[in-house]
Amino acid sequence: MTALHLRTVLVEPPEQPAWELADLKRHLVVESDEDDDLIKAYAATAEEALGGQDTIYQRVWTHATWRDFWPDFTRSPVLRLAPVHEIARITYINTAGTEMLIKPEAYYLMPDVMGARLGWSDAYALPGDVARRPDAVRIDYVAGYGPLGKDAPQRVRQAIRMLVGHWYRHREDVVIAAGSPVVLPKAVEFLMEPLRRFGVEAWDSVNVPCLGPGGAGDPVLGVAVDLE
Repeated sequence: MTALHLRTVLVEPPEQPAWELADLKRHLVVESDEDDDLIKAYAATAEEALGGQDTIYQRVWTHATWRDFWPDFTRSPVLRLAPVHEIARITYINTAGTEMLIKPEAYYLMPDVMGARLGWSDAYALPGDVARRPDAVRIDYVAGYGPLGKDAPQRVRQAIRMLVGHWYRHREDVVIAAGSPVVLPKAVEFLMEPLRRFGVEAWDSVNVPCLGPGGAGDPVLGVAVDLE
């Protein structure tokens, strides 16, 4: 069937953002608590603008669980977000409409130049009873650089500081200062450019043949789970 890639969804949000309020206030040289909510709003916006599936970086900064959808097991795309810490679980919908859990020993995570993708153990074959639907296969995985905000790359934390500082001091899109426009700091682009995942923004085109036996070996025995 023709691949229809659905949006990656957030299953479990991160416990911490990639910034701390106290650190941002030191950067802004702000001592009062009057603007705390505003600063936190700017920081959350900056983190969202720099990470996630809607950016050219296709990265997330602290551990959270995400879900990719595949139409079947015949292709093994790069997992959309990086860096991948671990696979939480893989399920699929069978032709009877039941969600089946793939045993963890049937697959492994393999690093890729564009991120990470799944490989399949030689002892298992891919399921042959996958429903014909674009979301038949669900891969839940933990992505991010670590569980804590300080685990995020320092270049990302600095970019967030600079964006928050820019927005805190310039409340409009462009401000004219001394006859010249003040726009987004160029240093943010400099800091973030090495983290760009070239080609992954065109996610539909990064499918490759599935890494695994495909038909040899024992069946991948699934366990029925509740559809919730």
